[in-house]
Amino acid sequence: MKDRHPTNEQVVQSIIDALLILLQTQLLEEVRIVDLVQLAEVSRNSFYRNFSDKDAVLRRHISDVTDKWYQKAGLDFFSYRKDYQFFIPLLHYLYEHRDLTSILLRNGKLHLLKEEFDHRALILLNGTEDPWYFAYISGGVFNVYRRWAETGYVETPEEIAEHLAKIIWR
Repeated sequence: MKDRHPTNEQVVQSIIDALLILLQTQLLEEVRIVDLVQLAEVSRNSFYRNFSDKDAVLRRHISDVTDKWYQKAGLDFFSYRKDYQFFIPLLHYLYEHRDLTSILLRNGKLHLLKEEFDHRALILLNGTEDPWYFAYISGGVFNVYRRWAETGYVETPEEIAEHLAKIIWR
């Protein structure tokens, strides 16, 4: 770290950035904490003060990226009528972060994105939907996204959104 006394957020971001760099050439299970903290230029204590393990680093990064998207999307995203327009901002967000999805897929950690997806959707729909309907829609949309990612994003976000709208709101 370049600063003499970095803030905790700088330490956290350094650890996240270092892990993402290491995951470009290694699997998560191959990344050693000692290598991670060395690249991040932080102490091992700093790592464990902020994270329990490497999965926690990925969870934090996914949450941070999602927070930025929520701020960018604003309330207008949630006012779309029930057609494919509802899904377009979400699918563009997921497409923009396809490198992260590739890392998660390669490491068998896509469930971390699913956990975040469910958590955020539950907050959004809290008290407004039947929990069974929510589980059905959340799981279905996520599985469509997973298939899109696994097949190389051949379709555009708009094409996937149109498929989702047809399936969900027949």
